[in-house]
Amino acid sequence: MSTAVEIDEDTKSKLEELQMESRLKTREESSTKKFPYH
Repeated sequence: MSTAVEIDEDTKSKLEELQMESRLKTREESSTKKFPYH
């Protein structure tokens, strides 16, 4: 059962990383929309 917990923790960390990446992407997109000349 310990392995299942480890996998769950690893999946959580990966999901958090994906969420952070998506947030950064949305920020970049919004900034480019605000400043199209940059």
